[in-house]
Amino acid sequence: DGVDVVIEAVGIPATFDICQKIVRPGGHLANIDIHGKPIELQIQNLNTKKTIEHGKRIRECLKQPELQQMPVSEQIVILLSLKNGLLDNIPVEKIKDAQDALLSNFKDFPNEIIKRLSSNEKLSDEDSKAILKIAGTILAPLPDKPKPDENEDKAKPDEKKK
Repeated sequence: DGVDVVIEAVGIPATFDICQKIVRPGGHLANIDIHGKPIELQIQNLNTKKTIEHGKRIRECLKQPELQQMPVSEQIVILLSLKNGLLDNIPVEKIKDAQDALLSNFKDFPNEIIKRLSSNEKLSDEDSKAILKIAGTILAPLPDKPKPDENEDKAKPDEKKK
């Protein structure tokens, strides 16, 4: 949760602290004013939020129906996509849809790569790049996490008039 971009242009440490609290994990914080004294960047909070959000997606990806094991080759594609952040902007409740999209388009991956995924051969960097490029194309149409202000606009249209 949080905003995509925060610009701090006041030059007061308190406003910089507020900016750090409202920017989303992976968002951008621009400080364009000069502070008269050192300010503290609370990077641990941003990393913690990002790690927690990523962990939620890992947990969703690891869920499998009982007695319905996913083939290793399919697991590798999903885990490689997850590891490289392709699922980070997809809402947690849509991770299953993302996995289904990857698996239903598994045929789009080159046969030689699928064979290597199913064998004991190590994937090359080129294989990984090819998988990620195809996975990125498959996942691109899926919805990103909604922006906080979009939800507020839809939920409370009358409050803007006040």
